[in-house]
Amino acid sequence: MSGPISAFARYSEEVSLSPQNDSVLPASRKRKRVSMANTNGHLKENQTKKNRSKSLQPALPVSETNGQSKIIEQPSTTKKIKNSETKFLSPAYPTPYPQRRVLVSGPRHSQIDKPTLEENSETNEDEDEDEDEDEADEIDKPTLEENSETNEDEDEDEDEDEADEIEDESPLSAWLHDHVPIEDSTLLGEHLFCLLIDPTPVKQFIKRTWQREALLIQRKQPTYYNGLFSTSDIDDILRENTLEYGENIDLTFYNPATSKKERHNPEGRARPAVVWDAYNEGCSIRLLNPHTYSTSIWKLLSCLQEYFGSLVGANTYLTPPGSQGFAPHYDDIDAFILQLEGKKHWRVYKPLNDDEVLPLKSSVDLDKKVIENVKPCIDVVLEAGDLLYMPRGYIHQGRTLDDAHSLHLTVSCYQQNTWGDLFKILLPKAVDYGSF
Repeated sequence: MSGPISAFARYSEEVSLSPQNDSVLPASRKRKRVSMANTNGHLKENQTKKNRSKSLQPALPVSETNGQSKIIEQPSTTKKIKNSETKFLSPAYPTPYPQRRVLVSGPRHSQIDKPTLEENSETNEDEDEDEDEDEADEIDKPTLEENSETNEDEDEDEDEDEADEIEDESPLSAWLHDHVPIEDSTLLGEHLFCLLIDPTPVKQFIKRTWQREALLIQRKQPTYYNGLFSTSDIDDILRENTLEYGENIDLTFYNPATSKKERHNPEGRARPAVVWDAYNEGCSIRLLNPHTYSTSIWKLLSCLQEYFGSLVGANTYLTPPGSQGFAPHYDDIDAFILQLEGKKHWRVYKPLNDDEVLPLKSSVDLDKKVIENVKPCIDVVLEAGDLLYMPRGYIHQGRTLDDAHSLHLTVSCYQQNTWGDLFKILLPKAVDYGSF
């Protein structure tokens, strides 16, 4: 007589009846196991913890077989750790417990004997030496020499280019770009004046030359005044500004037949086309106040004013080839002629009498017969980079050569800057003040 079957006996009987490869549990038993897990609180506790939740596997799909639930096995996943493999064993159903990990060692590498490595390295070195010798045999010595000569030629070309750049750079470039570390305006003006009359020392110039005699400085350096002013600057000024004839610009021509200077100024504004047509016909172009339009000339004059302690002005003169713009004359200013472009033939004469020494007024146009038999103290062709200084009262005239134009800048100073000029202003006012 059989008694009631216990739960354990029933479970054992169900397991023994199931196939070995299939893990089959009754649906009621499966639910009971899950329910027991929930009752024990393990699943709920692990779902709230991040490190434990990572070990949970997703629910496996379930299929029905003969009225029973069949759990499909999940394929195992593989993760490599260095030279070992870790296999995760998938459970037959969800479980809150960590899964077991089985470490499977990777294949071992056979050890290589050290003598074998040394032999291989020696063999490789011998092969490399043989290859180097073969390559050296293939390269001809003349080819190496040609390459060296080519490199030398390239280096020489680069040196020549650098030398050309250095030669093209003007000694005034540092001053023009405000790179002279001098804060005192008077000292900066003296520095600029030193550059203008270089190589003549300033003290020697003041002691022996200033308002005593003319001075010629020939440098053989055409780029000495580069960046200061140019013919293209005149064209830009004409196109970008409104210049009035007689006030800002003059078109002049010297007539040898009459020994007079002629002005060919139209009325109104100076148009570029009209100005250049007159230039092509032989007229000289004189800008009366270039510092109004040129920053570099304005800087030049402002610095020199600090040094001289008087007003400093400037005119520019552009003369076509084979022409002359002005008659022989002398001025009431001390003049520094800076030859910027081209060439010009200058003749300079000392004052003809004592009354013309340091005069207070400029002369009228002089007849060429007045100086026809007078020997000039300076008779020279100024070239770009040269400088000519003339005290007031020195007669001068300039004419361009047939094959070159001329552009020069005349810097003037000490115009009506004597004690006599000061008293002419003060005494009448003193008399008027005393009459009251």
